[in-house]
Amino acid sequence: MIDPKRRDASYTTKTGFSGGVEKTFNKVLNKIPGASMLLPEYVDSNGQVEYNYTDWASGIGNALEQWISPGYWSAADTSSLTAERKRLNDATGSNSVLPAYIGREVKYDGKTYNMTAEERNKYKTTYGIIQSELGQSVIQSRAYQAIPNDNDAMKSYILRSLGSYAKAVANAEFLQDRGVLIDFDDNNKSSEYRSAAAVNQASQKYGISPGDFFAVKYVYSQAKGQVKDPVTGLTIRNSQKNIAAGYMKQIGFTDEQINYMTEFILK
Repeated sequence: MIDPKRRDASYTTKTGFSGGVEKTFNKVLNKIPGASMLLPEYVDSNGQVEYNYTDWASGIGNALEQWISPGYWSAADTSSLTAERKRLNDATGSNSVLPAYIGREVKYDGKTYNMTAEERNKYKTTYGIIQSELGQSVIQSRAYQAIPNDNDAMKSYILRSLGSYAKAVANAEFLQDRGVLIDFDDNNKSSEYRSAAAVNQASQKYGISPGDFFAVKYVYSQAKGQVKDPVTGLTIRNSQKNIAAGYMKQIGFTDEQINYMTEFILK
């Protein structure tokens, strides 16, 4: 039987020599039609299972290709999000805007939790779908489109922050599946979960999209110390929040949304 799906032959929970042996064995399995199905599916950075061929049921030709070469087929990703990430990566020289590599463990509260192959695929699916679908909607938003063409730093910050948010949600889902409870509140000891909690509340209760949330955070951070008293040279009180509030009004925030962000988020 010809396996239609790409398989993850690199996964192993072992280390050192034993891990190398298991990886080698998995690579052999991956080249044997039918036997490759014993390996976990390969999930890409967008949270989707990859397929080996456009027409995997075409028969002998594909069987030969599976033996002769890796032959992995992946439809060219022509989404505007992928193009924008590549552009920002080239422009800034930083790969932080690209989807993150998903490892095999999650650390929380001083403990390390190793993922099984199935858990890792679920993690990759959650992370991939969140960062790709949110990212796609963000770059098409009015706020993102209004960012000046030469302000790649702001665009990179927004997409990088979305990736961090997606990873925090995937972390929490994995840990909760393991019975480790995480409170998405301000008392949580981990900043990544506090940030994710704030994004969730802003979106669910106040209708502020994650992309707009991070755009406002960026403007606020950049406004620090910009408005100073001409006599004392000191930063004018609340000027940083006022600049952020002006930006929020410019991109269409309601008064309620502005009040929430300035009162609870911009600190």
